[in-house]
Amino acid sequence: MVSRLLHYGLRVDTCDLLLNAEFHEEDAVLAELEELAAELKECDPPAFAGYTGFIWPEFLARWLW
Repeated sequence: MVSRLLHYGLRVDTCDLLLNAEFHEEDAVLAELEELAAELKECDPPAFAGYTGFIWPEFLARWLW
């Protein structure tokens, strides 16, 4: 779990699209979040099994907009 949080935090902290989302096109930012969610799902599929309505990366994508 910690490694996935670290991966998420490093990605958000180093990605201009996510750091400055208000200055980028919405579609580009959402695509970046979807890519990050896919990477996290690949790292730990059981954590994403079952209900997928509000997996936290997708929730953050909604929250940003």
